[in-house]
Amino acid sequence: MSANASFVTGYVTGWADKWSADNPISADGHKVQGAPGLCLSRDLTASQLSTAYCRYLSEYQDALSQSSDELLIDAFGKAFPCRQ
Repeated sequence: MSANASFVTGYVTGWADKWSADNPISADGHKVQGAPGLCLSRDLTASQLSTAYCRYLSEYQDALSQSSDELLIDAFGKAFPCRQ
């Protein structure tokens, strides 16, 4: 893994850990009442998170003017939506 790939993996997994701590989901993957519409399962791997983020950045280059927080929310929201 290159230094850039390692950085991205560390960055997105750290962000996802913090998001998950601040925005809990139920054990079955459903959004908890009042939490924003992004549900990150506890069984997601670092590789899945970084792949989803890099794929989003590649597909939505016009979104690069957004903040990193907005980019991550959008990327993970598309890749890992909440169950209804």
